[in-house]
Amino acid sequence: WIYHRNLGWLYIASGTQEYDQAINYGGVWLYQESLGWFWTYNEVFPWIYLNKETGWIYLNIDLQGGQANSYYSTSQSSWISF
Repeated sequence: WIYHRNLGWLYIASGTQEYDQAINYGGVWLYQESLGWFWTYNEVFPWIYLNKETGWIYLNIDLQGGQANSYYSTSQSSWISF
């Protein structure tokens, strides 16, 4: 488990991979209570692949450290609260 200042407690799945630019692959699967499972890596965050959306979303991150409470769904073309 880790604590993220915008997302709260996150569970890290085993098999986490460091991003490798040479093969354009890497990242981490995480679980957050409101979002469920998602995949991301440091080069694209706050874009994440949200499993329940089966697509990429953009987290509305407060740069001042507040909790994220919405995301932009590319599949639904709208902001969604969580």
